[in-house]
Order: sequence, then C-alpha cells, then structure tokens
Amino acid sequence: MEPIIPTEPFIQTQVYDLANGGDLIFERDLFALTEFLGRSPPVFYGGQVADQANGQLQWLIMANLPGKPESPMFRQIQFSLRDNTWVDGLARALQESLARLCGQNSVAIEGERFAHFARHSSVGLPLSLPYHPVLRHHVDHLDYMLFETRSALDNSRAAANHTQQQLNQYAETIKVIAKERRTLRQLVAKRDSTIHRLKTKISVLKETISTQMEQLQILEGEGEEDIQGDGYSYQATTTTTSRRKKETWTSTSTCLPGWTPPSRSASMDSFHPPLSTYVMAPPNRNANKDALVQMLQLMMEDREAERAERQANITALQQLAQNNQGHGNHDHPGSKLKNFQNTNPPVFSKTEEPLDADDWLQTMENNLEVAGVEDNDKVLFATHYLAGPARAWWTSARALNAGQIMPWADFKLKFSKYHVPQGLIKKMRDEFLRISKAV
Repeated sequence: MEPIIPTEPFIQTQVYDLANGGDLIFERDLFALTEFLGRSPPVFYGGQVADQANGQLQWLIMANLPGKPESPMFRQIQFSLRDNTWVDGLARALQESLARLCGQNSVAIEGERFAHFARHSSVGLPLSLPYHPVLRHHVDHLDYMLFETRSALDNSRAAANHTQQQLNQYAETIKVIAKERRTLRQLVAKRDSTIHRLKTKISVLKETISTQMEQLQILEGEGEEDIQGDGYSYQATTTTTSRRKKETWTSTSTCLPGWTPPSRSASMDSFHPPLSTYVMAPPNRNANKDALVQMLQLMMEDREAERAERQANITALQQLAQNNQGHGNHDHPGSKLKNFQNTNPPVFSKTEEPLDADDWLQTMENNLEVAGVEDNDKVLFATHYLAGPARAWWTSARALNAGQIMPWADFKLKFSKYHVPQGLIKKMRDEFLRISKAV
C-alpha cells in the first residue's frame, strides 16, 4: 500500500524511516520486532500545523507500518497523533507502533522477549498481558496509567483550544457592541442637533408673529382714538395713522416675503378714508396660520432630508455588496449577522413622533435587504434592535405566538398596528390640509 502523503498546508515537514537507523527511545525494540516478524521498517511523517485558536503550532505525526499481502500476511497499521514538538510526537508514535505490533502478533511473539511488552488493539486501547513470574501485572498497570495520562492530556489540549475560541468570540462581540454604542451616540448627537435647529426656527417664527401682533394692536388702538377724538384733531390723527400704516405695511412685507401692501392711487398722507373705517376690526389670524404652515413645512423638509440621506447610504451599501459579489466574495450564512450589523441598524424603543416607528421599520427592511438576510431570519435580526417598551411588546407578542417563527410580513403588520398611531397620522394630515386651504 502506498505510504501516507501529507495533504494539509503544513508549515514544515519531517520524515523518519527506521531503515536508516537511529537511537531514539523505543526505536531499537521496534526495529528488532519488525525484523523478527519479517515486516518492512515503519515510516513516520510529521507536519507542523497552525490550526489552534491561540496560535500555538503543533505537530501532526502520521505512522505507516506497511503490510504484506503474500504469506505470511500482515495487515497494514496506520494512525496519527498530535504533540507540541516533533521529537516528543515521534517518541510517542514509536511506542504506540511497538504496542500495536505486539497486540497484532500476540501469538507470534509467544515465548519471546517481546511477549511481556505493552500491547494495544488496532484502535490504540490497552490489552491484558500474560502473567509474569517476577513483574506480575506491573507492566499492565504502567501501560494503563500511561494511556490514561495521554488521554487526559489530549482532552486538556482540546478544552484549552475550545476556551480560546470562546475568548476570541467574546472579543469580537465586544468590538461589535462598542461599534453599536458609537453609532448610537452619533445618532443622539444628530437628533439633538436637529432639535436645536428646529427650536431656533420656531423662535424666529414666534418673534415674527409677536411683531405682527403688536403692529396690529397699534393700528386698532389708533382707530379707537380717532373715533373718540374731536373734529380739530381728525386731520392730524389720520395723517399720523396713515404714516404708521405705511410703516406697518413696510415691516410686514419685510417679515412675510411675497406680501405687498395695497396700491394707492394717491399718496398715503393725502388719503383720508371715512371715519367708519377706523372702527376696531377683528385681529388678523392669517399670520398665525402662515407661521404654523411654515413650521410644518420645515419639519417635513427636515424629515425628507433625513430619509434622502439614509437612502443614499443604503444605495452605497448595496453597490458595495454588488462589487464584493463580483469579486467572488460570497458570504456564508454565519456572516450575514455581521453584514447586517455593518449597516448600523437603528435601535427603536418607543414612538416619540408619529412617524418614528414607520421610519424605523422602513430603515430596518432596507438594511436587511442590503445584508442579504433571508425571510426566515429577518424577524430574529430586527427584534435584536428593540429596546425598552418596544422590547416588552415583542416579548408579549412572541409569547402569544406560542414560540413559532413569525413571518416578516406578519411582524410588520403587528408592529405597525401597535406602534404607528394611524388615527393620529390621519388627524395631522387633515389638520395640515385644513390650514393650507384656510390660508
């Protein structure tokens, strides 16, 4: 049979053939036994591998004891083991080869000095030895203890490797959480900046409305004085009133772009309307409506700008994903969660404004599509970013679903019914249309 050829990506390799002669532990006894049995000398291959989680290099030792198809026939013996160094692994392989040869040829070595050597089965388990008049079962006990010690060492090495893998996973999780925390801080800072900008605009609008109301009150007060005054002061009063009206119209046209004062065929100072025109008129409410409409328009513009920015980011991510697929970077299912987290999905807790929940749902659906998440995993990924009251709602909804996987379409429907106040949205839309028509 052909010898074992290492196929793993070894860092370095070694070959040891007993036919070349040597003085390693167990080597002379193994060579003498193979000659006694008429077998070919065994060959040992070693390769250094770096497949441990902690980065430690290990040696993979592979033993090949050739068989013999003609009489007397011998079965081939092959096995492999791991150790930290080439020399230690080779010594262990020599001892194991000697024990397996003794176990396989127990009848042939009867009465020879090899009869009381340790014996192993074809899978490496210790076998009982014949009773020795002097040592009795001492060799059996030593071989059994050696086997148990090696098994415990292999198990400890595997447990240490598993622990190191868990530590590496924890480190990656901490990195992801830290990234999400930075993202949340950026979102909070952006939200605070938006709130500050809106408050500044509202303050300017309030000042404009206050100025217009004061000017209207001045005009109404002057009209009452003209009605109650004497005839001699009428000419001076009307002249002063006309001048102040002109100033008011000029100020109003400055504060409200697009508004022009009424045209006059004659000059303002020579225009004397009838006394009845100075009767107090009801306050003009159009200014308040105009201000409210401007506030609503500004809020809608800000929301549209944010959506446009978010859509641009999603488009860039989609383009990046397409480029990666074009270069052969196909993600396996285990990396979809990481791809989804790289889209920086937002966290939803509760509805501060009527459209917050709807915005979160649309953003989350776009991020899931960019990350290539399948429908069966969308609910699991999306609900990971629910917090506070939204998390409590999802816990109750999942319990009512009797532990079954909820389809993404059902989740969107239930989420919208609970978190998106449809009545409030309709009320705001109707109010906005009513104000626009009134203006």
